[in-house]
Amino acid sequence: MKKILILIIISSLFFLSSCTQTVVPGATAIPLDENNAVPVNIQDYNGKLFSYFLTQELQSTTLTEDTVFMGFNVTVENATNCVVGDALDLVDQNNNFQGIITSIDDNIISFVPSLVNNFEVESTEVKCGEWNMAVDGSSIKQTFTFDVPSNVTLDLESIAVQFKDNSDWDINTFGSRTSLENGFTAGIQDGQYTRFFLIYNNGGFSLRGFNIEDIEKAPSGLYGFTANLEFEKSYGAIPALYGEDDDKFVANINDDLTSQTEIAFIVRGHYKDD
Repeated sequence: MKKILILIIISSLFFLSSCTQTVVPGATAIPLDENNAVPVNIQDYNGKLFSYFLTQELQSTTLTEDTVFMGFNVTVENATNCVVGDALDLVDQNNNFQGIITSIDDNIISFVPSLVNNFEVESTEVKCGEWNMAVDGSSIKQTFTFDVPSNVTLDLESIAVQFKDNSDWDINTFGSRTSLENGFTAGIQDGQYTRFFLIYNNGGFSLRGFNIEDIEKAPSGLYGFTANLEFEKSYGAIPALYGEDDDKFVANINDDLTSQTEIAFIVRGHYKDD
């Protein structure tokens, strides 16, 4: 019995010693919480954010003049296939910018909103592209992308797809048209392809973790709904886009979606601090 008591006392002393801080003489002890752990103060991330349409490239060109900070136009080498209402993307090694084209005068492209970075002739790629995914991909696959600056890493927090049309929908339609034959896909491309989902109808968005918000139609307006996917909430992880690997976020249209008035796809997140 004495041996048992001695073992219990020794075990208790060992347990207590393992839960006690070892303090170097002259040093200040770190205060612990009620669980005998170092308290952690979690702070919100406050880095640089991004929110961009996926676009289908119609014209790739270069600047002929450096941009002006907070400017509303750029001068480019070739604006042949740039269209008012489409997106304008500027990308260099460290930054990207996306605006909507408001006018084109020869090779001067005007847009909104204003630039918040300076882009230089020798390091900037300029792209004009269609952001409305209501296109025909039934015979030739139509691809929409978002490119990453080569020197940065982006954390992809969420994505969203918004539909507008003059006809209503249900769980078994895609937008307001019939269920797709080949499916709508999206993922990350970096030489290989990581597919996030294959969706044939509106119900598929919910099954893949999207939150669906139906937008009530005004008497003279359009039907609309938005499918929003928050990766952390639905999957417990956030995908990263690595510029050094030439990562792209890609969505593929494999059916005829021209019956829809508008389909817009947004990617959102923040620049990662290394």
